[in-house]
Amino acid sequence: MSERLLLLYGPSPDHANLREALAERHIRCVSIKTQPVQTDVEQLTATFASHGSFGGLALLPFAGSFDDTSEDRSFDISDRLGDAFAGIKAALSLHERNGVPGRLISILPAEAAMGDPNDIVGSSLAGAMLSLFRTTALELKGTSSSANTLMYHRSTSGRIGEPQALAAMIDTLLDAGSAAVNGQEIFAAGAADVGRLRP
Repeated sequence: MSERLLLLYGPSPDHANLREALAERHIRCVSIKTQPVQTDVEQLTATFASHGSFGGLALLPFAGSFDDTSEDRSFDISDRLGDAFAGIKAALSLHERNGVPGRLISILPAEAAMGDPNDIVGSSLAGAMLSLFRTTALELKGTSSSANTLMYHRSTSGRIGEPQALAAMIDTLLDAGSAAVNGQEIFAAGAADVGRLRP
């Protein structure tokens, strides 16, 4: 099987356990950090292009702590959303230019995505990312590209729990035949979402 390239894009997207699980599936990861804030789409497009042809872009806005020194952490959320929006535009621009289907994958902690009362800032960011990807999926309807959200259980150490399950879903979404899988929000959190109202 030929190796595929996945760009991991986030404040600190070096999840070793996820990278190892993806490597077992012949998916090579390149990490691109968003600090300082990268909202220059042209510059970001050039950065992505420098890594050659890639199968997908995985956005990990939670990979890195929030700025606890800020009086208003809504600016931190705004920065991360700006990064995500710029990343989406840059990746889709390159996929269109190269004539290849684009795979956009948002990776979020399930607890925040379901609304954690003990993490208002994180839950707000997760809710905004869900909305952004729902809108993006609608815009990609009828094209060969897709935008999906995967949610994982976050361990007490902050690492991605069950990286093998997450890697299996990423593997499926990167497949050339998965264009019809668009706008989905998939949990790999051991049924933590079952019976829960979702935002």
